[in-house]
Amino acid sequence: MKWLEFLQGKKTYIIMIVGFFFNLGCLAGWWVETSTIWSFVNGLLIFLGIGAIRGGIATEVKKTK
Repeated sequence: MKWLEFLQGKKTYIIMIVGFFFNLGCLAGWWVETSTIWSFVNGLLIFLGIGAIRGGIATEVKKTK
């Protein structure tokens, strides 16, 4: 339960940082990713980020009511 409280409001930033370092690593050649894996991971990070943003918006709407 304490982890959920700690992560409140930070999930979007964590996903953004993971996505940044993943793409930076691919561009810098730190690891070689196939096009399929790169597309899958980026797609997953995009949907997780959108979901986290959507969750934050829903939380704020509930607070204002």
